[in-house]
Amino acid sequence: MKTAIIAIIVALFVFSAYKTFTAKSIDDIRQAERQQMMTVTPKKLEALKIAVKNNDRLAQYELGLLYARGADLLPQDYAKARDLLFKSSMQGVPQAQYHLGEMYVWGDGIEIDYTEATVWFWLATTLGDRYAQRRLRAINTRISSQELADAKVKVDKLWKEIPHDLKIEKTSIH
Repeated sequence: MKTAIIAIIVALFVFSAYKTFTAKSIDDIRQAERQQMMTVTPKKLEALKIAVKNNDRLAQYELGLLYARGADLLPQDYAKARDLLFKSSMQGVPQAQYHLGEMYVWGDGIEIDYTEATVWFWLATTLGDRYAQRRLRAINTRISSQELADAKVKVDKLWKEIPHDLKIEKTSIH
């Protein structure tokens, strides 16, 4: 009986060690997906630009993100990134709202504005973006209660203007 228990404990330890050293972490998987997204072929870039011209909100988000980060065939351009992410955000894409908020936090091509970042994180959180939820909690320590009230007024106004049909699941990847 004692030998069987020890064998089970050893087996669990070996299995745990195997999983630890062979399994990719969720961060590794996300990084690989981000890298794949940043690889742009001429065909993909042309397709994205055509979709953007046709007002495709997800293409606006993807192309905006490519401009924000810079990609193989696309130089980094924060002005274009902000414009595309804003258009996508106003069409209810929570990931675009999250990334627009990040631009305001870091001052990527725009002035740092924590109140404006709060607005976009708040909207994205309302549509189910968990990353925005974390950022919203963190950013709230950097703004005053008046700035928070101002952000709420703007959120209420924008909420009436944007569609709410792209709520995301908890497993969404940025």
